[in-house]
Amino acid sequence: MLNFYSGKMKTALATVAIGIGLIGPAAAWDVVTEESRLNFVSTKKKHVAEVHSFKTLTGSISEGGTARIIIDASSVQSDVAIRKERLMDILFQVAQFPELVITADLDLSEFDGLAIGEATVSFVSGGIAAFGATWNLDFDALVTRVAEDKVRVEPAQPIIMNAIDLDVVEKVEALRELAKLDSISYAVPVDFSLTLQN
Repeated sequence: MLNFYSGKMKTALATVAIGIGLIGPAAAWDVVTEESRLNFVSTKKKHVAEVHSFKTLTGSISEGGTARIIIDASSVQSDVAIRKERLMDILFQVAQFPELVITADLDLSEFDGLAIGEATVSFVSGGIAAFGATWNLDFDALVTRVAEDKVRVEPAQPIIMNAIDLDVVEKVEALRELAKLDSISYAVPVDFSLTLQN
């Protein structure tokens, strides 16, 4: 099992979602898809960085504090059509693994006292299922109440995913060979901002 606290995270994408579940009063919360985002950056030829994102993030946290966040792998976005196809087919293997799923059991009552505009940092522990495997997932989440019925969750520190930790080095190398590149970095910065509403 892998531990991603201190900046070693498994998937951006995953990390993102659990943080959401840590907020608000002990009531059900739903992800506001149109106000949520998850971006990751790939680096090729040593110095050329490109931003990608996932368009569709959904999920909820039950009244009992059980969080389940789903990232639609086919919603990955890239500026180049062929690159998007290769990400879906080779890296994420969308046909076989259409979703990235993050789960956690949370104590929602811990954040009852947050006023609008107030933020707190909380440690989150859960799990992620991706690429046909599962891992433990630990990280610090910055939780901000942005309205009476909404909270925003962001990483408290930069998140760096690594192809070695994810066991996807062969997939990255396959992408590099298809694109005829000298290099694609195994380290991938991930950024997210998730909005929850009850």
